[in-house]
Amino acid sequence: MKSFTRLSIIPIISIFALTTLSAQTASEIADKFIDFSLYNDEMQIKARLFVPENYDPGIDYPVVMTLHGSGESGTGNYLHILYNHMATSWGKDDFQAENPCFIFAPQCPSSSMGWSHPDVYNPVMYLLDSLMENYSIDDRRIYLTGLSMGGIGTWAYLEEDPELYAAALPVCGGIWGSSEEVAGHMEAFQHVPVWNFHGANDNVVNTNASRLIMSLYYQFDLFPLYTHKLYRENFMLADTTIERLINNHTDILYSEIPNVGHDVWNVAYQYPLAKKWLFNQRVRDPYAIIVDSEEEIITASGDVEIQYFRGVEVDSISVWASTFGDPEWTFVEKTGPEGPYNFKSTNFEDHPYRILRFIAYDTSGIVTGKGFSPFLRVDNEGNGLPYITFTKDPVMQKTNFNQDELELEVLVSDPELNSLTLAFSISYDNGANFESYAEVNANADEYYTQVFALSELSKTDSMVIKAVVSDGENSAGVQTLFFKNLGGVVVSVKDQVEGRFDVFPNPANSFINIQPLHEEVYQLQCSDLSGKLLFRIDEQRGQHNLDISAYAPGTYLLTMKSGNYLYSTKILKE
Repeated sequence: MKSFTRLSIIPIISIFALTTLSAQTASEIADKFIDFSLYNDEMQIKARLFVPENYDPGIDYPVVMTLHGSGESGTGNYLHILYNHMATSWGKDDFQAENPCFIFAPQCPSSSMGWSHPDVYNPVMYLLDSLMENYSIDDRRIYLTGLSMGGIGTWAYLEEDPELYAAALPVCGGIWGSSEEVAGHMEAFQHVPVWNFHGANDNVVNTNASRLIMSLYYQFDLFPLYTHKLYRENFMLADTTIERLINNHTDILYSEIPNVGHDVWNVAYQYPLAKKWLFNQRVRDPYAIIVDSEEEIITASGDVEIQYFRGVEVDSISVWASTFGDPEWTFVEKTGPEGPYNFKSTNFEDHPYRILRFIAYDTSGIVTGKGFSPFLRVDNEGNGLPYITFTKDPVMQKTNFNQDELELEVLVSDPELNSLTLAFSISYDNGANFESYAEVNANADEYYTQVFALSELSKTDSMVIKAVVSDGENSAGVQTLFFKNLGGVVVSVKDQVEGRFDVFPNPANSFINIQPLHEEVYQLQCSDLSGKLLFRIDEQRGQHNLDISAYAPGTYLLTMKSGNYLYSTKILKE
């Protein structure tokens, strides 16, 4: 909790709104909020507070803190809870029956001040402090959310006091600055679970504000789960899949909702899974599990001891495994509250960037903290596949790309640290044909930047760039999305292919059927989300039955090409 001068003023609490109402209109829920404003010579702010109907001082309650948008600024102390579902959705009878909680809703006096202004932030924090002193509050369950100007405020408040909040639900907000500046802000709250929402068609707060934040989490070895859209690629994960990944300890989620504008809060605050996720979070100690290692990457051949210590009292620890860039964690085993942990590399396929997560629980099974191992370069017998991923891909982030220069950055590696060749190529027909652009010798564990002088190339709205790394025997590749509106071209070939193929069932456990709606020859390829190509079939015609029974549960990219047409979709293996 931020420290500031204590005042002997207790917030004014009116009792007229304590009457129990059974109806569930927004206005009737809003009328249940009591006045919780602060008036004194040093600080003033309007606020309202929802008190659980059957409040019991013997029970510790969670708090949802809501930061409204600019349109609800002022001193009326009502519209900011009435509009946009942000405050009232948590006060509905059915939600309160399962999750009795306080809802703290301050009102920013003026949108020109913003939530971070000291004359706003300090009294807001004073009121929150007063709430925790005057009511029975679970200080491990302070939840933060905000929309638009309040979404921006949510990110700012997370940075200001990251140890205060159990989790955050920012909606159509962002952090502004260069990649380096934004990553610097994120350093403070990287350990706080976040589910970020933004509308893909937002023309008020640019969607790129959220996209940039999400794209920088990799610098902290965290990889967001994209639930509905990965930049311009729609895939709409099923709720069952999202919930499974949440249960497997995915902590950072991004829901960019297709065909929705700035009012994405109508989705976010009506989405039961997001609310359930939020209320399952507790404040975690960032130092609960400390992994002792001076190395960033440990070569793992056979058994490797990983030393770790508990920074707080814990009851049990479980070990989960993943790889760089993958938001899905797989349970490995339970282990003792103190290290060392014996990692058996022979249980895993070769990979240059495997990582372990140690999750600490208290006696009630609540997560109290998490710790990460260094990256484990798993190198058993044989020649493992090299690795490549984009760390900077501006094509993906931009809805319309009209620059004359493109800077792509990739990270490459190899389990055996073999000498590598990195080749960039470019396609003008959505990836059907590629032309070589540049080739360099590469070293494992290094970032490479390639600048494309687009002004010197033929510009098409179906341009795609590919990067392939090879160790001379095996290779792996990644490619950008198609360019859109480059050079003033309006229509993309990609936009014309909707409905050209049916893919069913999806999600699936064993087989997926691919049914073209036109009689034509097509190519078919499947890759994982890191870009690793799993197979490719050429000269296919008619329906194809794809066996995915041997694939690990997760998300895969299925790409079908026919002539100048390209169709990509996500398939989900359950």
